[in-house]
Amino acid sequence: MRKVQLVSAGDASAQVLFEGLHARMMSFYNEESLRREYYEKAQVLNEVWRPGTYHWVLRSMAAPGLSVLDLGCGSGHAFDNLRGRVVRYVGVDCSVAQIRKNQKEKLAAGGTDNGTFLASSLYDVGLPGDSFDIVFSLFVLEHLVWPRRFLRETVRLTRPGGLIVILCPSFRSAGRMPSLPHGGPGSLKEKVRRADLGGALRHVWSRLYWPQVVKRRYPSGRYPWLINLTPACLHEPWATDNDALYMVDRAECVAELSSLGADDITEQVLAAIAESPRHDEGLCFIVARKGYGGVRGDGESRLGPTVPDPGERSVPS
Repeated sequence: MRKVQLVSAGDASAQVLFEGLHARMMSFYNEESLRREYYEKAQVLNEVWRPGTYHWVLRSMAAPGLSVLDLGCGSGHAFDNLRGRVVRYVGVDCSVAQIRKNQKEKLAAGGTDNGTFLASSLYDVGLPGDSFDIVFSLFVLEHLVWPRRFLRETVRLTRPGGLIVILCPSFRSAGRMPSLPHGGPGSLKEKVRRADLGGALRHVWSRLYWPQVVKRRYPSGRYPWLINLTPACLHEPWATDNDALYMVDRAECVAELSSLGADDITEQVLAAIAESPRHDEGLCFIVARKGYGGVRGDGESRLGPTVPDPGERSVPS
């Protein structure tokens, strides 16, 4: 088993390592042949947002007249699913080539009156603060070297009273993630399909091994914001989430958002929106409302978040 480095993102002495990892990952995401496979697969998996999913909850919250910011927009599937529901959509991604593709294909098909795609770092987006009613990221947080910086930028871009929505895998609760060694390239299903019995057995063993290692050596209180400095994608062919870096811990994300002035209202939202999904322990879903910093402004939030479809309930302000 190859050597693995797990380091807390809060470790000041490791920042040089994080800078190097960030540079390697930017090259990885902008490599032409991989980029096509990576974003095309994301598009297929997320092409239609169906009732009973967390994507559907986001769609229900994006009421007509609202502005939304999609951080890590990838193939732009959110733009397709929110078209006609929001007055302003901005999608941001680190891949310059993918943003150009989105601009050419998405905006040509849907018009440019309510859509914009921007190539930018997700840690320092060149947009004014307090600008969007909803700022969301879909399966992005787990791929970031500096998740706390990302959350800070997310809150900055959300207007007071607006919503932050995060959807990603919940790796820390399981104690494992696909970017850790799992008996060679490929999923367990792929190993079984190609009759790689040894690889399949090592994969199963790894599933049992890593939770014990993480729990024993890297307790969350002592090692917050745990980052995998040696993701499998840098050593093996790309497979889903073998490029994951952050061992997502929902509790620390909620605590960080709260410290930034955005309170967790996930349960209220799920209870208020029809056709919400059942709880999935494998996923981290967060809806947080940004506060007013002690000043209520006009005293009212424009967000319910209102669900415009007849017969559906809404979340009270």
